[in-house]
Amino acid sequence: MVNKVKVGKKIYILRKKMGITQENLAKMVNVTPQAISKWENGIALPDTCLLPVLSQLFHIGIEELLCISSESNLINKDESNNRVFLPGIVYYPSTPSLVSCIRSCLSYLGIHVSLGWISAPYAFMLNINDEVSFKGPEFWNDNGCFDELVRNCGGIIENFNGWKGDIDISYKRKEAWNLVRDSINKGLPCYAWEMDKPMYYLIAGYEEKGYYYIDPDSMKIAGPKLYNELGESEWGILEIHIIRPGSISDNLKTLKDIFEYAINVNNPHIHQPNQGYTMGTDAYRVWWESVSKGKADYYGMAYNASFWANCKNLATLFLLEGKLRIGIMDDLFDEAISNYKNASRLLHTLSLMFPVQRENEYISQEQREKAVEILQAAQKYEINGLRKISNILDEIYKIW
Repeated sequence: MVNKVKVGKKIYILRKKMGITQENLAKMVNVTPQAISKWENGIALPDTCLLPVLSQLFHIGIEELLCISSESNLINKDESNNRVFLPGIVYYPSTPSLVSCIRSCLSYLGIHVSLGWISAPYAFMLNINDEVSFKGPEFWNDNGCFDELVRNCGGIIENFNGWKGDIDISYKRKEAWNLVRDSINKGLPCYAWEMDKPMYYLIAGYEEKGYYYIDPDSMKIAGPKLYNELGESEWGILEIHIIRPGSISDNLKTLKDIFEYAINVNNPHIHQPNQGYTMGTDAYRVWWESVSKGKADYYGMAYNASFWANCKNLATLFLLEGKLRIGIMDDLFDEAISNYKNASRLLHTLSLMFPVQRENEYISQEQREKAVEILQAAQKYEINGLRKISNILDEIYKIW
């Protein structure tokens, strides 16, 4: 039987961790603030139709939301095979994969954040080279923005990096392996780059010689991936990240940090782009010039259109949540949201012109001209959106 008091306390804790009021939560799920109050005081339960909405909002399972215990399908330790797993680790799939891993790690530590909130560094980024390479969405440096965002949300990231060409790469692989084992033994979640495909993976556990990880396609534990094979692929990247609990920052600080990052993405002196790439709104020009000259590869075109359309949608979600969290400057937020919605809509239209499923398809002159038109319009909307963000930032400085 569901305990109303326990569920109410759970909703109260999750709401507080998100940093929103009862009124904000009521708007998000389309009920009255009085209904939220009744839930949190254990007087009533949310309607059944709202459980999936609340589950998605708080990024927890419905059983966890209703405080119904269920046995995890993961074991803590299997002595016969020397396997050790994080008990109850849950993977929250989304795009980008880095966001999935960070959100899953924070959730494991009891820190529940929305998809839009934790995706902010991607939301305000665009990274393109003159071939519109499919590597662009992953091949950029966030200049520590994710580390600071996680810190503001209540976590602390410990990073370990290496390259296949490093003289001491064998030692680094062993060091990374020991770091992960020590962290999992302490109950700290970890994620890594490229266990199978070129993406980030949530680590579920380890055995004597390798890592176990969550496969995003099957949502099941896969592996082991031998520790001495990490970073051996074409990308040649060795990346291990551990997240431990910290303390939650004020909402204004998070908005200040993200908005400073957003308006400075174009500045190469602050955000050093990788060789051959352009970041921020200037990347739109590189993109449409590549398309116009026939240099853009079809798959790269399709992948970038789909990926960055999703990111601009994440920008609207971040701005909407920021507006709800602080409850001021509604007009400026609304104008920024409108511009990013339009940028996302245009890039989504571009992605429909270039479906990812069709590889190496010929790009016609008509498609090129239409793509250039779409990219130029999307750039204007994002530039206007950034102007509004700059105005919001000025107002934050006045009260910071």
